[in-house]
Amino acid sequence: MTVQFLFLIFSIHINSIHCAHFRGGAITWRPESNQNSVLNTDRNIIIEQRYAWSKSTAASACTTATILSFGTIGENVVSIIQCYSPAVKCTSAMYTTVSTLVPCTDYNIVLGTSYGYSSTTRNLTAISSGIVVGYVVSGAWLTLQLGGGGWDLMMYINMRPRSDNQLINSSPVSDISLVTYVPVGGIGPTSIDIPMSDADGDNIECRFSLASNTLGGIVVDECGG
Repeated sequence: MTVQFLFLIFSIHINSIHCAHFRGGAITWRPESNQNSVLNTDRNIIIEQRYAWSKSTAASACTTATILSFGTIGENVVSIIQCYSPAVKCTSAMYTTVSTLVPCTDYNIVLGTSYGYSSTTRNLTAISSGIVVGYVVSGAWLTLQLGGGGWDLMMYINMRPRSDNQLINSSPVSDISLVTYVPVGGIGPTSIDIPMSDADGDNIECRFSLASNTLGGIVVDECGG
């Protein structure tokens, strides 16, 4: 089985602007256990989130005290992963929104960046078509050389049995830094290593996000909110 892995690489403009506090993020999911998947039955899945935010914004400011107290960081105006599939599918899967406010795990004073991670368990019903969920915000991404403004982090949760082992599929993951700095005006191309892995042993393909892409039977904008 071949799985397409969507990952965003951020080319950063050094001069960011006030309130442009989003730096980058990644959302993945996996089953809690290796039980066989049976349609119309409930299974626990784990949704993992990683984000980088501007440290100078109140909602995402992080200090050692924040970390020790398990304080959360993020975006106050829009702070949920919601279902974008037709309502009947979202209801059939028993999906409930997941908060994108995550405990701060680290910060960098020089880069002015706060980092956070969360792992959330949801009990969902395995349906044949799967559901599309995402974190969509129409603004607040820092100024970039290309793009910027809003962001969409979309994910297709497909819990139907895999054809090879009847288990629930897991999404591929990458440990790439959420903020990747690329020299502006440099000579020649810049190579960026993207470490990737897949728990199911599937082939992984990288691609850029698309402004219009069919995901789980619906058309989504993967580029901006």
